[in-house]
Amino acid sequence: MSVFLALDLDEAVRHEVMSLTRSHRETVEAKWLPAEKLHLTLVFLGNPDVEAVRARLSAVGEPRSLLLKLKGAGTFKTARAPSVLWLDVAGELEKLHALQSTMRQRLGVEERQAYKPHVTLARAHSGENALDPLAAEYASFASSEFAVTHLTLYESTHHRFHVLDRVVLSSGHVHW
Repeated sequence: MSVFLALDLDEAVRHEVMSLTRSHRETVEAKWLPAEKLHLTLVFLGNPDVEAVRARLSAVGEPRSLLLKLKGAGTFKTARAPSVLWLDVAGELEKLHALQSTMRQRLGVEERQAYKPHVTLARAHSGENALDPLAAEYASFASSEFAVTHLTLYESTHHRFHVLDRVVLSSGHVHW
């Protein structure tokens, strides 16, 4: 089990991403994320005391909604996957970085590396840089702009995501 705080994509943007990747999902050997799992991780928490996380989130009073879009693509490698395909994020990035920093501090998570917002699309478990050609093909992709109006606390178990809670972002107040 692992827990993470994420920003969800709206349905229209999920549809745009699925349209972009549809033809490759059956022809490119990779583990593709289904539409319902597409998200932007804000803070990875590991295996925390969920009630303590909820208490810390309920005390947050600053975050406001923000406007983002997905634009461009890239790849990186991890210990588990030699090639990970992702979409880049554009829009109100200063607000996004401030939100991530606030949430990370509020939840007591140390920053191990600079935050790089992205939406993971697929993982290839063989062939280093196997997804680079798709990143090049997706480089000109730009989604519609979407409003981030809430944060979602997810639990991931056996490759399934379960919503633990949602925090609504507003004009300066967080509501459960």
